[in-house]
Amino acid sequence: MDSSLPSPDPQSEELEIKIQELFTANRKIDLLHANVGHLEQENECLKKTIEEGTRLLEEAKKSDGKSKNDELLRQMIEDLKLDLKESQELEKALKEENVRLEKRLQQVLENSVANITTSDSEFDAEEIFSLNAKLSQLGEEKAKLQAELQAMSENLQQQTDEKTRLRQEILEKEEELECMESQFSTQCDISERLRDENQQLKEQLESEEGQVNVAKKGNSLFSEVDDRRVAAETKVVQIHEQMKSLEEMLTREQKENKRLKTQITFLRHNSKKGFDEDAVKGLQVQVVQAKKTIADLTEKLGKLELSQKQNSVTEYRKTVAAEGTDDDKRYITFLEGLIRTKTKEMSELRLQAHSSHQQSIRTDVYLTEANNELQVLRHEVTQLKQRNSHLSMTLQDLKHKYGEDSPDLWSPDRRRQSRKVNSSSTPVATTVPPQTKATSDLKENIPTDSSSKSCGDASSDFAHDRKQNVRLRDLINTTGMDKSSRKEGTGKSVGVQLSEEVKVMSSDGNQSIAELREDGNTGKLRRTKGKGTGKFVSVNYQEMPSDNPGECKQQ
Repeated sequence: MDSSLPSPDPQSEELEIKIQELFTANRKIDLLHANVGHLEQENECLKKTIEEGTRLLEEAKKSDGKSKNDELLRQMIEDLKLDLKESQELEKALKEENVRLEKRLQQVLENSVANITTSDSEFDAEEIFSLNAKLSQLGEEKAKLQAELQAMSENLQQQTDEKTRLRQEILEKEEELECMESQFSTQCDISERLRDENQQLKEQLESEEGQVNVAKKGNSLFSEVDDRRVAAETKVVQIHEQMKSLEEMLTREQKENKRLKTQITFLRHNSKKGFDEDAVKGLQVQVVQAKKTIADLTEKLGKLELSQKQNSVTEYRKTVAAEGTDDDKRYITFLEGLIRTKTKEMSELRLQAHSSHQQSIRTDVYLTEANNELQVLRHEVTQLKQRNSHLSMTLQDLKHKYGEDSPDLWSPDRRRQSRKVNSSSTPVATTVPPQTKATSDLKENIPTDSSSKSCGDASSDFAHDRKQNVRLRDLINTTGMDKSSRKEGTGKSVGVQLSEEVKVMSSDGNQSIAELREDGNTGKLRRTKGKGTGKFVSVNYQEMPSDNPGECKQQ
Protein backbone atom coordinates (compact mmCIF):
# COMPACT_ATOMS: atom_id res chain seq x y z
CA MET A 1 0.00 0.00 0.00
CA ASP A 2 1.61 3.17 -1.13
CA SER A 3 1.31 6.29 1.19
CA SER A 4 2.46 9.67 -0.19
CA LEU A 5 2.95 12.94 1.90
CA PRO A 6 1.09 16.06 0.73
CA SER A 7 3.35 18.46 -1.15
CA PRO A 8 3.72 21.92 0.43
CA ASP A 9 1.68 24.66 -1.15
CA PRO A 10 3.88 27.52 -2.48
CA GLN A 11 1.18 30.10 -1.76
CA SER A 12 0.98 29.09 1.89
CA GLU A 13 4.76 29.39 2.17
CA GLU A 14 4.67 32.86 0.67
CA LEU A 15 1.86 33.78 3.08
CA GLU A 16 3.91 32.61 6.04
CA ILE A 17 6.86 34.63 4.80
CA LYS A 18 4.67 37.74 4.40
CA ILE A 19 3.22 37.28 7.89
CA GLN A 20 6.74 37.07 9.35
CA GLU A 21 7.80 40.15 7.41
CA LEU A 22 4.70 42.01 8.62
CA PHE A 23 5.41 41.04 12.21
CA THR A 24 9.02 42.20 11.84
CA ALA A 25 7.85 45.49 10.30
CA ASN A 26 5.40 46.08 13.18
CA ARG A 27 8.16 45.52 15.70
CA LYS A 28 10.38 47.96 13.83
CA ILE A 29 7.55 50.52 13.78
CA ASP A 30 7.02 50.16 17.55
CA LEU A 31 10.75 50.51 18.11
CA LEU A 32 10.85 53.63 15.92
CA HIS A 33 7.90 55.14 17.84
CA ALA A 34 9.72 54.53 21.12
CA ASN A 35 12.88 56.08 19.68
CA VAL A 36 10.90 59.10 18.46
CA GLY A 37 9.45 59.65 21.95
CA HIS A 38 12.87 59.33 23.51
CA LEU A 39 14.33 61.78 20.98
CA GLU A 40 11.54 64.27 21.69
CA GLN A 41 12.35 64.12 25.40
CA GLU A 42 16.02 64.64 24.64
CA ASN A 43 15.08 67.54 22.36
CA GLU A 44 13.13 69.20 25.19
CA CYS A 45 16.07 68.73 27.55
CA LEU A 46 18.42 70.19 24.94
CA LYS A 47 16.11 73.19 24.45
CA LYS A 48 16.11 73.85 28.18
CA THR A 49 19.89 73.49 28.26
CA ILE A 50 20.22 75.91 25.31
CA GLU A 51 17.95 78.46 27.03
CA GLU A 52 19.96 78.18 30.24
CA GLY A 53 23.21 78.52 28.29
CA THR A 54 21.83 81.57 26.44
CA ARG A 55 20.86 83.19 29.72
CA LEU A 56 24.26 82.46 31.22
CA LEU A 57 25.92 83.80 28.06
CA GLU A 58 23.96 87.06 28.32
CA GLU A 59 24.90 87.40 31.98
CA ALA A 60 28.52 86.67 31.10
CA LYS A 61 28.43 89.31 28.34
CA LYS A 62 27.02 91.84 30.78
CA SER A 63 29.65 91.09 33.38
CA ASP A 64 32.37 90.95 30.71
CA GLY A 65 32.10 94.67 30.03
CA LYS A 66 32.41 95.47 33.73
CA SER A 67 35.45 93.30 34.36
CA LYS A 68 37.36 94.24 31.20
CA ASN A 69 39.96 96.29 33.02
CA ASP A 70 40.28 93.59 35.68
CA GLU A 71 40.87 91.03 32.94
CA LEU A 72 43.67 93.13 31.43
CA LEU A 73 45.36 93.57 34.79
CA ARG A 74 44.86 89.91 35.61
CA GLN A 75 46.33 88.91 32.24
CA MET A 76 49.34 91.13 32.87
CA ILE A 77 49.83 89.59 36.31
CA GLU A 78 49.50 86.08 34.87
CA ASP A 79 52.13 86.86 32.20
CA LEU A 80 54.51 88.15 34.84
CA LYS A 81 53.87 85.08 36.98
CA LEU A 82 54.62 82.84 33.98
CA ASP A 83 57.86 84.72 33.33
CA LEU A 84 58.80 84.38 36.98
CA LYS A 85 57.96 80.68 36.90
CA GLU A 86 60.10 80.16 33.80
CA SER A 87 63.00 82.00 35.40
CA GLN A 88 62.64 79.87 38.54
CA GLU A 89 62.59 76.69 36.47
CA LEU A 90 65.67 77.86 34.58
CA GLU A 91 67.38 78.69 37.85
CA LYS A 92 66.47 75.27 39.22
CA ALA A 93 67.88 73.55 36.13
CA LEU A 94 71.06 75.60 36.38
CA LYS A 95 71.41 74.69 40.04
CA GLU A 96 71.03 71.01 39.21
CA GLU A 97 73.63 71.34 36.45
CA ASN A 98 75.90 73.16 38.88
CA VAL A 99 75.54 70.40 41.47
CA ARG A 100 76.22 67.76 38.85
CA LEU A 101 79.33 69.54 37.59
CA GLU A 102 80.56 70.12 41.14
CA LYS A 103 80.21 66.43 41.90
CA ARG A 104 82.06 65.58 38.73
CA LEU A 105 84.74 68.13 39.55
CA GLN A 106 85.06 66.76 43.06
CA GLN A 107 85.51 63.25 41.69
CA VAL A 108 88.15 64.44 39.23
CA LEU A 109 89.98 66.34 41.94
CA GLU A 110 89.84 63.41 44.33
CA ASN A 111 91.25 61.17 41.62
CA SER A 112 93.98 63.70 40.85
CA VAL A 113 94.80 64.27 44.52
CA ALA A 114 95.13 60.53 45.09
CA ASN A 115 97.90 60.39 42.46
CA ILE A 116 99.82 63.38 43.82
CA THR A 117 102.15 63.02 46.74
CA THR A 118 101.51 65.35 49.64
CA SER A 119 104.76 66.91 50.81
CA ASP A 120 103.68 69.99 52.74
CA SER A 121 100.85 68.59 54.84
CA GLU A 122 101.20 71.14 57.67
CA PHE A 123 100.85 74.09 55.29
CA ASP A 124 97.86 72.50 53.59
CA ALA A 125 96.18 71.86 56.94
CA GLU A 126 96.57 75.51 57.95
CA GLU A 127 95.20 76.67 54.61
CA ILE A 128 92.26 74.29 54.90
CA PHE A 129 91.57 75.50 58.45
CA SER A 130 91.57 79.17 57.36
CA LEU A 131 89.33 78.41 54.41
CA ASN A 132 86.94 76.48 56.65
CA ALA A 133 86.82 79.45 59.03
CA LYS A 134 86.03 81.78 56.14
CA LEU A 135 83.41 79.34 54.92
CA SER A 136 81.73 79.21 58.33
CA GLN A 137 81.78 83.02 58.53
CA LEU A 138 80.18 83.27 55.10
CA GLY A 139 77.58 80.71 56.17
CA GLU A 140 76.69 82.80 59.22
CA GLU A 141 76.36 85.92 57.06
CA LYS A 142 74.22 83.98 54.62
CA ALA A 143 71.93 82.77 57.44
CA LYS A 144 71.66 86.31 58.80
CA LEU A 145 70.74 87.70 55.37
CA GLN A 146 68.20 84.95 54.85
CA ALA A 147 66.62 85.76 58.23
CA GLU A 148 66.41 89.45 57.28
CA LEU A 149 64.90 88.49 53.95
CA GLN A 150 62.30 86.31 55.69
CA ALA A 151 61.41 89.14 58.09
CA MET A 152 61.02 91.59 55.23
CA SER A 153 58.82 89.10 53.36
CA GLU A 154 56.56 88.66 56.41
CA ASN A 155 56.30 92.43 56.86
CA LEU A 156 55.44 92.82 53.18
CA GLN A 157 52.73 90.16 53.47
CA GLN A 158 51.20 91.92 56.48
CA GLN A 159 51.15 95.25 54.65
CA THR A 160 49.57 93.61 51.61
CA ASP A 161 46.83 92.06 53.78
CA GLU A 162 46.15 95.41 55.45
CA LYS A 163 45.92 97.11 52.06
CA THR A 164 43.48 94.45 50.81
CA ARG A 165 41.30 94.92 53.89
CA LEU A 166 41.22 98.69 53.41
CA ARG A 167 40.26 98.28 49.76
CA GLN A 168 37.42 95.93 50.73
CA GLU A 169 36.11 98.44 53.27
CA ILE A 170 36.28 101.22 50.66
CA LEU A 171 34.30 99.12 48.17
CA GLU A 172 31.62 98.42 50.79
CA LYS A 173 31.34 102.11 51.66
CA GLU A 174 31.08 103.02 47.96
CA GLU A 175 28.27 100.50 47.47
CA GLU A 176 26.36 101.92 50.45
CA LEU A 177 26.89 105.44 49.12
CA GLU A 178 25.59 104.52 45.66
CA CYS A 179 22.52 102.90 47.22
CA MET A 180 21.78 105.99 49.32
CA GLU A 181 22.27 108.29 46.31
CA SER A 182 19.81 106.24 44.27
CA GLN A 183 17.27 106.44 47.12
CA PHE A 184 17.84 110.18 47.37
CA SER A 185 17.31 110.69 43.62
CA THR A 186 14.09 108.66 43.84
CA GLN A 187 12.84 110.80 46.74
CA CYS A 188 13.71 113.96 44.78
CA ASP A 189 11.69 112.73 41.80
CA ILE A 190 8.72 111.95 44.05
CA SER A 191 8.96 115.41 45.66
CA GLU A 192 9.08 117.06 42.24
CA ARG A 193 6.01 115.13 41.12
CA LEU A 194 4.11 116.08 44.28
CA ARG A 195 5.13 119.72 43.83
CA ASP A 196 3.77 119.68 40.26
CA GLU A 197 0.50 118.11 41.42
CA ASN A 198 0.22 120.71 44.16
CA GLN A 199 0.74 123.49 41.65
CA GLN A 200 -1.91 122.04 39.34
CA LEU A 201 -4.36 121.75 42.21
CA LYS A 202 -3.64 125.36 43.20
CA GLU A 203 -4.41 126.51 39.68
CA GLN A 204 -7.57 124.41 39.66
CA LEU A 205 -8.55 125.89 43.03
CA GLU A 206 -8.06 129.43 41.75
CA SER A 207 -10.20 128.71 38.69
CA GLU A 208 -12.92 127.13 40.85
CA GLU A 209 -12.86 130.08 43.26
CA GLY A 210 -13.22 132.43 40.30
CA GLN A 211 -16.24 130.49 39.07
CA VAL A 212 -17.74 130.52 42.57
CA ASN A 213 -17.24 134.28 42.85
CA VAL A 214 -18.87 134.79 39.46
CA ALA A 215 -21.77 132.53 40.51
CA LYS A 216 -22.23 134.49 43.74
CA LYS A 217 -22.64 137.71 41.79
CA GLY A 218 -25.64 136.25 39.86
CA ASN A 219 -29.33 136.16 40.77
CA SER A 220 -29.70 134.07 43.94
CA LEU A 221 -33.42 133.47 43.17
CA PHE A 222 -32.66 130.75 40.65
CA SER A 223 -32.18 127.31 42.16
CA GLU A 224 -29.82 126.30 39.37
CA VAL A 225 -27.32 128.95 40.41
CA ASP A 226 -27.59 127.83 44.03
CA ASP A 227 -27.02 124.23 43.05
CA ARG A 228 -23.96 125.18 41.04
CA ARG A 229 -22.65 127.27 43.91
CA VAL A 230 -23.11 124.40 46.38
CA ALA A 231 -21.42 121.96 43.99
CA ALA A 232 -18.53 124.37 43.44
CA GLU A 233 -18.08 124.93 47.17
CA THR A 234 -18.12 121.17 47.76
CA LYS A 235 -15.51 120.74 45.06
CA VAL A 236 -13.40 123.52 46.58
CA VAL A 237 -13.54 121.80 49.97
CA GLN A 238 -12.47 118.54 48.38
CA ILE A 239 -9.61 120.28 46.60
CA HIS A 240 -8.56 121.91 49.89
CA GLU A 241 -8.48 118.52 51.59
CA GLN A 242 -6.52 117.02 48.71
CA MET A 243 -4.07 119.93 48.87
CA LYS A 244 -3.60 119.39 52.60
CA SER A 245 -2.88 115.71 52.07
CA LEU A 246 -0.42 116.54 49.29
CA GLU A 247 1.28 119.13 51.49
CA GLU A 248 1.62 116.54 54.24
CA MET A 249 3.11 114.08 51.76
CA LEU A 250 5.48 116.78 50.52
CA THR A 251 6.54 117.54 54.10
CA ARG A 252 7.25 113.87 54.74
CA GLU A 253 9.25 113.60 51.53
CA GLN A 254 11.27 116.70 52.45
CA LYS A 255 12.04 115.21 55.87
CA GLU A 256 13.07 111.96 54.20
CA ASN A 257 15.31 113.92 51.81
CA LYS A 258 16.96 115.70 54.74
CA ARG A 259 17.52 112.37 56.47
CA LEU A 260 19.05 110.89 53.34
CA LYS A 261 21.28 113.93 52.90
CA THR A 262 22.52 113.58 56.47
CA GLN A 263 23.15 109.87 56.00
CA ILE A 264 24.98 110.45 52.70
CA THR A 265 27.18 113.07 54.37
CA PHE A 266 27.91 110.67 57.22
CA LEU A 267 28.77 107.86 54.79
CA ARG A 268 31.06 110.15 52.81
CA HIS A 269 32.77 111.20 56.01
CA ASN A 270 33.26 107.55 57.01
CA SER A 271 34.45 106.71 53.51
CA LYS A 272 37.06 109.44 53.71
CA LYS A 273 38.12 108.13 57.11
CA GLY A 274 38.26 104.55 55.83
CA PHE A 275 40.48 105.54 52.92
CA ASP A 276 43.19 107.58 54.55
CA GLU A 277 45.36 108.85 51.72
CA ASP A 278 48.40 109.41 53.92
CA ALA A 279 48.16 105.92 55.45
CA VAL A 280 47.73 104.23 52.07
CA LYS A 281 50.57 106.24 50.53
CA GLY A 282 52.77 105.35 53.50
CA LEU A 283 51.94 101.66 53.07
CA GLN A 284 52.66 101.85 49.35
CA VAL A 285 56.01 103.54 49.96
CA GLN A 286 56.89 100.90 52.56
CA VAL A 287 55.98 98.11 50.13
CA VAL A 288 58.20 99.58 47.40
CA GLN A 289 61.06 100.11 49.85
CA ALA A 290 60.69 96.55 51.13
CA LYS A 291 60.82 95.15 47.60
CA LYS A 292 63.88 97.25 46.78
CA THR A 293 65.54 96.05 49.99
CA ILE A 294 64.74 92.46 49.03
CA ALA A 295 66.34 93.04 45.62
CA ASP A 296 69.49 94.51 47.20
CA LEU A 297 69.73 91.67 49.73
CA THR A 298 69.28 89.14 46.93
CA GLU A 299 72.14 90.72 44.98
CA LYS A 300 74.34 90.69 48.06
CA LEU A 301 73.43 87.07 48.78
CA GLY A 302 74.28 86.11 45.19
CA LYS A 303 77.69 87.76 45.47
CA LEU A 304 78.39 85.96 48.74
CA GLU A 305 77.36 82.62 47.24
CA LEU A 306 79.61 83.27 44.24
CA SER A 307 82.61 84.05 46.47
CA GLN A 308 81.80 81.00 48.60
CA LYS A 309 81.79 78.76 45.54
CA GLN A 310 85.12 80.20 44.37
CA ASN A 311 86.68 79.63 47.80
CA SER A 312 85.37 76.07 47.94
CA VAL A 313 87.19 75.28 44.71
CA THR A 314 90.51 76.46 46.16
CA GLU A 315 90.30 73.86 48.95
CA TYR A 316 91.14 71.10 46.51
CA ARG A 317 94.28 72.75 45.11
CA LYS A 318 97.40 71.01 46.31
CA THR A 319 101.00 71.83 45.76
CA VAL A 320 102.92 69.58 43.50
CA ALA A 321 105.90 67.94 45.01
CA ALA A 322 109.30 68.74 43.70
CA GLU A 323 109.93 65.14 42.83
CA GLY A 324 106.72 64.85 40.72
CA THR A 325 107.15 63.60 37.17
CA ASP A 326 106.47 65.56 34.01
CA ASP A 327 103.46 63.39 33.18
CA ASP A 328 101.90 64.25 36.53
CA LYS A 329 102.53 67.96 35.98
CA ARG A 330 101.00 67.85 32.49
CA TYR A 331 98.01 65.92 33.80
CA ILE A 332 97.55 68.43 36.62
CA THR A 333 97.83 71.31 34.14
CA PHE A 334 95.23 69.66 31.95
CA LEU A 335 92.92 69.20 34.93
CA GLU A 336 93.38 72.80 36.01
CA GLY A 337 92.54 74.02 32.51
CA LEU A 338 89.46 71.82 32.49
CA ILE A 339 88.48 73.14 35.92
CA ARG A 340 88.90 76.75 34.78
CA THR A 341 86.79 76.11 31.69
CA LYS A 342 84.00 74.48 33.67
CA THR A 343 84.21 77.15 36.35
CA LYS A 344 83.92 79.88 33.72
CA GLU A 345 80.90 78.18 32.16
CA MET A 346 79.30 77.77 35.56
CA SER A 347 79.95 81.40 36.46
CA GLU A 348 78.38 82.54 33.19
CA LEU A 349 75.33 80.36 33.78
CA ARG A 350 75.10 81.54 37.37
CA LEU A 351 75.34 85.19 36.29
CA GLN A 352 72.66 84.62 33.67
CA ALA A 353 70.32 83.02 36.21
CA HIS A 354 71.07 85.74 38.75
CA SER A 355 70.42 88.48 36.19
CA SER A 356 67.11 86.89 35.20
CA HIS A 357 66.12 86.65 38.86
CA GLN A 358 67.07 90.28 39.48
CA GLN A 359 65.13 91.30 36.38
CA SER A 360 62.05 89.53 37.71
CA ILE A 361 62.43 91.29 41.08
CA ARG A 362 62.83 94.68 39.39
CA THR A 363 59.79 93.94 37.25
CA ASP A 364 57.82 93.19 40.41
CA VAL A 365 58.93 96.53 41.89
CA TYR A 366 57.91 98.41 38.72
CA LEU A 367 54.58 96.61 38.68
CA THR A 368 53.96 97.56 42.32
CA GLU A 369 54.72 101.23 41.58
CA ALA A 370 52.42 101.16 38.56
CA ASN A 371 49.63 99.60 40.65
CA ASN A 372 50.12 102.30 43.31
CA GLU A 373 49.85 105.06 40.70
CA LEU A 374 46.76 103.39 39.23
CA GLN A 375 45.17 103.20 42.69
CA VAL A 376 45.88 106.90 43.30
CA LEU A 377 44.34 107.83 39.95
CA ARG A 378 41.26 105.73 40.66
CA HIS A 379 40.88 107.37 44.06
CA GLU A 380 41.13 110.82 42.46
CA VAL A 381 38.51 109.86 39.88
CA THR A 382 36.23 108.62 42.70
CA GLN A 383 36.68 111.88 44.59
CA LEU A 384 35.86 113.89 41.46
CA LYS A 385 32.74 111.79 40.89
CA GLN A 386 31.64 112.34 44.50
CA ARG A 387 32.26 116.07 44.18
CA ASN A 388 30.33 116.16 40.90
CA SER A 389 27.38 114.30 42.42
CA HIS A 390 27.42 116.63 45.44
CA LEU A 391 27.40 119.69 43.17
CA SER A 392 24.59 118.17 41.08
CA MET A 393 22.47 117.57 44.19
CA THR A 394 23.21 121.10 45.44
CA LEU A 395 22.21 122.57 42.07
CA GLN A 396 19.02 120.49 42.06
CA ASP A 397 18.15 121.72 45.57
CA LEU A 398 18.73 125.32 44.52
CA LYS A 399 16.52 124.84 41.47
CA HIS A 400 13.78 123.39 43.67
CA LYS A 401 14.09 126.34 46.07
CA TYR A 402 14.18 129.05 43.39
CA GLY A 403 11.51 127.46 41.20
CA GLU A 404 11.29 127.65 37.42
CA ASP A 405 12.75 131.17 37.27
CA SER A 406 15.97 130.14 39.00
CA PRO A 407 18.18 130.23 35.85
CA ASP A 408 17.71 134.01 35.75
CA LEU A 409 19.74 134.37 38.96
CA TRP A 410 22.75 132.66 37.37
CA SER A 411 22.38 134.10 33.86
CA PRO A 412 25.36 136.06 32.44
CA ASP A 413 23.35 139.30 32.24
CA ARG A 414 22.30 139.05 35.90
CA ARG A 415 25.90 138.27 36.95
CA ARG A 416 27.29 141.22 35.00
CA GLN A 417 24.61 143.46 36.44
CA SER A 418 25.39 142.25 39.98
CA ARG A 419 29.11 142.83 39.44
CA LYS A 420 28.45 146.35 38.21
CA VAL A 421 26.29 147.06 41.24
CA ASN A 422 28.86 145.64 43.68
CA SER A 423 31.70 147.57 42.00
CA SER A 424 30.15 150.88 43.02
CA SER A 425 31.27 151.84 46.52
CA THR A 426 28.16 153.89 47.45
CA PRO A 427 24.58 153.48 46.21
CA VAL A 428 23.00 156.23 44.12
CA ALA A 429 20.92 158.49 46.34
CA THR A 430 17.36 159.19 45.24
CA THR A 431 15.70 162.51 46.01
CA VAL A 432 12.26 162.26 47.56
CA PRO A 433 10.00 165.21 48.23
CA PRO A 434 9.78 166.16 51.89
CA GLN A 435 6.94 165.15 54.19
CA THR A 436 6.26 161.89 52.34
CA LYS A 437 6.04 158.27 53.43
CA ALA A 438 8.07 156.77 50.57
CA THR A 439 11.26 156.54 52.59
CA SER A 440 9.69 154.67 55.49
CA ASP A 441 7.75 152.35 53.16
CA LEU A 442 10.86 151.62 51.15
CA LYS A 443 12.79 150.79 54.30
CA GLU A 444 10.05 148.40 55.33
CA ASN A 445 10.13 146.60 51.98
CA ILE A 446 13.91 146.34 51.59
CA PRO A 447 15.73 143.86 53.90
CA THR A 448 18.41 145.43 56.09
CA ASP A 449 21.97 144.26 56.69
CA SER A 450 21.07 142.83 60.10
CA SER A 451 18.30 140.69 58.65
CA SER A 452 20.59 139.40 55.92
CA LYS A 453 23.25 138.62 58.49
CA SER A 454 20.77 136.78 60.68
CA CYS A 455 19.70 134.72 57.68
CA GLY A 456 23.31 133.97 56.88
CA ASP A 457 23.95 132.89 60.48
CA ALA A 458 21.03 130.45 60.29
CA SER A 459 22.86 128.19 57.86
CA SER A 460 26.43 128.41 56.57
CA ASP A 461 25.45 126.48 53.43
CA PHE A 462 23.61 129.50 52.00
CA ALA A 463 26.55 131.94 51.91
CA HIS A 464 26.19 132.30 48.18
CA ASP A 465 22.47 133.11 48.54
CA ARG A 466 23.31 135.75 51.15
CA LYS A 467 25.75 137.41 48.74
CA GLN A 468 23.09 137.25 46.03
CA ASN A 469 20.58 138.95 48.36
CA VAL A 470 23.06 141.74 49.11
CA ARG A 471 23.54 142.25 45.38
CA LEU A 472 19.78 142.36 44.83
CA ARG A 473 19.37 144.83 47.69
CA ASP A 474 22.02 147.08 46.15
CA LEU A 475 20.24 146.68 42.82
CA ILE A 476 16.98 147.86 44.42
CA ASN A 477 18.76 150.87 45.99
CA THR A 478 20.38 151.89 42.70
CA THR A 479 17.31 151.59 40.44
CA GLY A 480 16.26 154.46 38.13
CA MET A 481 13.39 156.88 38.21
CA ASP A 482 9.68 156.19 37.97
CA LYS A 483 7.87 156.18 34.59
CA SER A 484 5.62 159.09 35.48
CA SER A 485 8.51 161.33 36.51
CA ARG A 486 10.28 160.57 33.21
CA LYS A 487 7.21 161.60 31.21
CA GLU A 488 6.95 164.92 33.08
CA GLY A 489 10.64 165.64 32.47
CA THR A 490 11.32 166.99 35.95
CA GLY A 491 14.67 165.20 36.24
CA LYS A 492 13.97 164.21 39.85
CA SER A 493 13.65 160.66 41.09
CA VAL A 494 10.40 160.40 43.02
CA GLY A 495 10.19 156.63 43.52
CA VAL A 496 11.98 153.35 43.29
CA GLN A 497 11.47 150.99 40.33
CA LEU A 498 12.15 147.42 41.44
CA SER A 499 13.31 144.59 39.24
CA GLU A 500 10.79 142.22 37.67
CA GLU A 501 11.51 139.35 40.07
CA VAL A 502 13.54 139.42 43.30
CA LYS A 503 14.20 136.38 45.47
CA VAL A 504 15.30 136.89 49.08
CA MET A 505 16.20 134.69 52.01
CA SER A 506 13.41 134.07 54.50
CA SER A 507 13.85 134.23 58.24
CA ASP A 508 14.13 130.45 58.69
CA GLY A 509 17.16 130.17 56.40
CA ASN A 510 15.32 128.78 53.33
CA GLN A 511 14.61 130.66 50.16
CA SER A 512 10.98 130.91 49.11
CA ILE A 513 9.77 131.12 45.54
CA ALA A 514 8.63 134.50 44.14
CA GLU A 515 8.27 136.15 47.56
CA LEU A 516 8.92 139.64 46.24
CA ARG A 517 7.38 140.69 42.91
CA GLU A 518 6.49 143.91 41.13
CA ASP A 519 3.70 144.39 38.65
CA GLY A 520 5.10 146.79 36.07
CA ASN A 521 1.71 147.64 34.68
CA THR A 522 -0.08 148.68 37.90
CA GLY A 523 2.93 149.76 39.97
CA LYS A 524 1.92 147.48 42.86
CA LEU A 525 4.48 145.89 45.11
CA ARG A 526 3.56 142.58 46.76
CA ARG A 527 5.43 141.58 49.89
CA THR A 528 5.04 138.51 52.09
CA LYS A 529 5.13 138.38 55.86
CA GLY A 530 6.32 135.66 58.12
CA LYS A 531 8.61 132.72 57.40
CA GLY A 532 9.46 131.70 53.85
CA THR A 533 7.26 128.64 53.55
CA GLY A 534 6.72 129.10 49.81
CA LYS A 535 3.05 130.36 50.26
CA PHE A 536 1.66 133.91 50.60
CA VAL A 537 0.20 134.16 54.08
CA SER A 538 -0.68 137.86 53.86
CA VAL A 539 -0.13 140.33 51.04
CA ASN A 540 0.36 144.10 51.21
CA TYR A 541 -0.19 146.27 48.17
CA GLN A 542 1.35 149.71 47.78
CA GLU A 543 0.14 152.02 45.08
CA MET A 544 1.94 155.04 43.72
CA PRO A 545 -0.69 157.62 42.77
CA SER A 546 -0.02 159.65 39.68
CA ASP A 547 -0.95 162.99 41.34
CA ASN A 548 1.59 162.66 44.18
CA PRO A 549 4.23 160.04 43.33
CA GLY A 550 6.06 160.50 46.59
CA GLU A 551 3.20 159.05 48.67
CA CYS A 552 2.19 155.40 48.91
CA LYS A 553 -1.21 154.13 49.93
CA GLN A 554 -1.33 151.13 52.22
CA GLN A 555 -4.10 148.62 51.49
